[in-house]
Amino acid sequence: MLAHRCLPAFLILVAACGSVRRDDNTNPGTGSGSQPVSCSSSAQCVNEATAPVCDPGSSTCVQCLHEEQCPTGEACRSDFQCHGTKSCAKDDDCGSTASECGSEATCVVKEGRCTTDRDCIDPLHKRCDASGLICVGCLTAGDCGGGEVATCDTSHACRMLPGRCRSEADCARSSNVPHCNVEYFSCVQCTQDTHCTSGLCQSGVCAAAGTCQSDANCAAVSGRPRCNTSLHQCVQCVSNSDCPGAQCQSGVCVASGCTSDSGCTGTPGRPRCNTSSRQCVQCLSSNDCDGGTCQSFTCVAGGCTGDSSCSGSTPRCDTSSRRCVECLGDTDCRYATGRTHCSTNRQCVQCTLSSHCGTGQNCSSGTCQTTSTGTTCSQIVQCMQACPSTDTSCDDNCYGAGSPTAQSLLDSALQCIVNACPSTGGGVCDQSSSTYNTTTCRDCYSTAQNSGGACYSMVLACLQN
Repeated sequence: MLAHRCLPAFLILVAACGSVRRDDNTNPGTGSGSQPVSCSSSAQCVNEATAPVCDPGSSTCVQCLHEEQCPTGEACRSDFQCHGTKSCAKDDDCGSTASECGSEATCVVKEGRCTTDRDCIDPLHKRCDASGLICVGCLTAGDCGGGEVATCDTSHACRMLPGRCRSEADCARSSNVPHCNVEYFSCVQCTQDTHCTSGLCQSGVCAAAGTCQSDANCAAVSGRPRCNTSLHQCVQCVSNSDCPGAQCQSGVCVASGCTSDSGCTGTPGRPRCNTSSRQCVQCLSSNDCDGGTCQSFTCVAGGCTGDSSCSGSTPRCDTSSRRCVECLGDTDCRYATGRTHCSTNRQCVQCTLSSHCGTGQNCSSGTCQTTSTGTTCSQIVQCMQACPSTDTSCDDNCYGAGSPTAQSLLDSALQCIVNACPSTGGGVCDQSSSTYNTTTCRDCYSTAQNSGGACYSMVLACLQN
């Protein structure tokens, strides 16, 4: 039936080795990530225990719009939350310095004061400092988007860490790194070519004069108007057409040399033309050597021992296999346009994980491919089965492409299987249990899904969708 890819590797329907795969917004009301649940009517909020009413103004599920929607003795406030009320004649009756006796003889929280976070409706002061009963900007670094970018200082205000940023304004005081790389939240020297006097920005740093990505970067370099995009250097020439009456050799116009393999027919043992040097050589890559490797344009038996043994289109040495390859890691592919990731077979490709692709795309055979939307439950399962075991983004994209009906069918089957074969509390599939047995867990999953099993009808409904 359905096969999972992680240990216990039995269920595609069970994500992260036993936890139920669901949409991110699964908690009632605002969801697990504090994201409001969208709605157009309260009927869509019927399952939201803490937010059963649709606010037409924001089109999100909230706890209340009117006092009658709150429990007895509570009132609906401007944050659309129910708050308890207390009768009073004077401020002292309210029992807290954060509260005062309001115009309707009930205790209300003073503006800017609080007893819980929900009293703090100012988005810039959203946490309640219990020691002072006042609303503040933050209590921990987590309130500032995480400790890697900003921290919460002693005045309970979020402060950016040195060299970190979310916008250009955060880097304005740093003369050496005045621009913000918003992808990595780091202040850098440049984020685009126009930030550099040399006209070229590379990995957040302005390149030296004479470094280039295109001919435009070489316009002001005397005698070197062309860009060698492999070396990223301004040169005199990149092809013979740049040298009237001469040939281009190693970026310089010279009077002689080969221009193609046909110019090496009269040089026995050197049948290939190194068009960079305009010299006839024995090999340009290891493909030219029968069982050996191409090292410094010469065939050598026995394989490579280091990068110095490799050249051409395969400049790196994979010492484990002693093969000259295109790359050993992503950094070797940083100049390969559209192929910036190194695959397991040591070739530069567009992607190795779905997170390298755009929204709604999965990585397949090194290429980003669009995932169709509105897919059925069985198509979600087939899509997940094609995902690499380490590529969680691929699973998420497959699930997200499913129709609401397909996702509901999948969730029902998942919940049934997890209930039938518990992965916690010492259950049959609890890997932390001293009695855990891989075969026993696998058999439980299989029995639950097969004909006559507790989850057969739900799995069948998914696969027939």
